[in-house]
Amino acid sequence: MRFRRYKIALSADIEKALFQILVKPEDRDAHRILWKDMWKLGVSWDEEIFEAMCHAFRSWLKGVTELKKLSIPRSYVAVSWGDKQRVELHCFCDSSMQAYGAVIYLRVLESDSSVSVSLVLSEARVCPLKPVTLPRLELLGAVVGSKLLRSVINSLYLPDNVKYFCWTDSLVTLQWIRSDPTRWKPFVCNRVAQIQGSHGTSGVEPLSW
Repeated sequence: MRFRRYKIALSADIEKALFQILVKPEDRDAHRILWKDMWKLGVSWDEEIFEAMCHAFRSWLKGVTELKKLSIPRSYVAVSWGDKQRVELHCFCDSSMQAYGAVIYLRVLESDSSVSVSLVLSEARVCPLKPVTLPRLELLGAVVGSKLLRSVINSLYLPDNVKYFCWTDSLVTLQWIRSDPTRWKPFVCNRVAQIQGSHGTSGVEPLSW
């Protein structure tokens, strides 16, 4: 993230490093989202998959080719934070029955009243195999978002007056986050405490949601 703080930066050839990336064994299961239903049935990696799953994979692969059209500017802003009229961080959290996650955007108001928005960081996770209700999955997305937000604030050395806002479309999740975590059962209680920082860790203010 810090690499994009300035307009000019030194970089190295990462082509060789790209082919040396190793996915940790504990993270490999996350790559099974396309055939999660088959995994539930106990189908191993070496078995032939169903035609329906082949179709889903081909559709996903076709979408991947569109990524080459995506362009993200390396630099967040052209000058230092201090020269900006207003700096904001916006965290968006969401979930489906397949995955949940969050994304952080940096919104900068220039001295000439123009506004620029940059994608800073995102993270997505596959939903557990054990069935979980959608409101709880939305809460898990909020946990991811709060962690990403704190990571961005600490990594970019943002000014003290930076404002941050967290967004979710789940009214149930908002009610949980804005209340005392001890009101709820352990699952919700522990995760709301994580978001609020009630366990001695740096959290996100409930009023920011």
